[in-house]
Amino acid sequence: WPIESMIRLFYMQDAKRKLKAHPGLIKVGIVGSYGKTSSKNILFHLLKENYLCLKSKHSYNNKMGNTLTIRKELRRMHTLFICEMGSDHVGEIEELMHFINPQYVLITSIGNQHLNTFKSQEHIVYEKMSPLLFLKKEDVAILNIDNPYIYRNQEQGICKKITFGVHEEAQYRLLEIEMNEYGSSFKILYNKQIYTFHTTLLGRYNIDNLVGCIALAHTLHVDMEILQRMCRRIQPIEHRLESKNMGKYILIDNAYNSNPYSFKNSMEVLSKIKKYRILITPGIIDVKEDDYYNEMIMEDVVHVCEEVVLVGKRNRNAMVQGLKTFDYLAYQCVDTMEEALDYVNKKDMTDYVVLIENDIDKTLMNL
Repeated sequence: WPIESMIRLFYMQDAKRKLKAHPGLIKVGIVGSYGKTSSKNILFHLLKENYLCLKSKHSYNNKMGNTLTIRKELRRMHTLFICEMGSDHVGEIEELMHFINPQYVLITSIGNQHLNTFKSQEHIVYEKMSPLLFLKKEDVAILNIDNPYIYRNQEQGICKKITFGVHEEAQYRLLEIEMNEYGSSFKILYNKQIYTFHTTLLGRYNIDNLVGCIALAHTLHVDMEILQRMCRRIQPIEHRLESKNMGKYILIDNAYNSNPYSFKNSMEVLSKIKKYRILITPGIIDVKEDDYYNEMIMEDVVHVCEEVVLVGKRNRNAMVQGLKTFDYLAYQCVDTMEEALDYVNKKDMTDYVVLIENDIDKTLMNL
């Protein structure tokens, strides 16, 4: 609609004027197939004692979402703005780079999310690495070089690159990860010194996001000792491997969203917990060849879980086929998440653990 387009354009131009009127503002963009919202929230927590921070709301990651935050909430007192920069078509990151003009960009991961709209993996890689083409020489990109797509394309552009991960070439090298149902610990090797961190966050991808944020915060001159203290205080992100004591069992809530990488990491977390383990899941959506992925992810499940509750009809056949491939029969099929939770709540046992992996809309669940 022409009038609505004109109104949106006016709002975006107003937001851009507001950013230009704040020349001292440090702007951080977070890009990646996965991990943008988690990284944004973690980074905000790590920086809030050293900077007056503003972050984009919820999972807003496009021009209009960032416009809303800038117009409604950006004040002269703010010294740093953290925003998500999302895309599902080639060219959208370029538009956001010109709109926000960040001096720092964190690239968390590159996978096959939104492959249906990008049309090819090559388009996804180009799009997610495109910030390097627009950052200036004095700007900084923080790169997760454990991701093979990021590692192979890290030399693009002229900006300074800071790398992190378990990779032996990483400047902030992740070492000795340990996990249980209550949290994680790990070490970072930086500049020939080792720093130990403790956090309530669970899951390898949460640790990856945390280490990327530590690298960025340290690049922004926050001392490691402060970062160690702040990591201990990070609260689990709602519905992202959030551990909850339900009395008779521990609930690991990863209901917000799932993808093949997230699913595998959730299984890794569950494998560290030495209790009777139950998985509740409707499977994953929004990747090309949903049936293939939902069948394949069951291979990890059968080696970790004592019992599985499959929710909804959309991915049921693929997941059942995946389980039966390994002669795994300890599964239940229900139509809704409420039925699944009722089932586990009525278990005649105590001291067990339940993982909810994904909780999609009931309509999508049963298509």
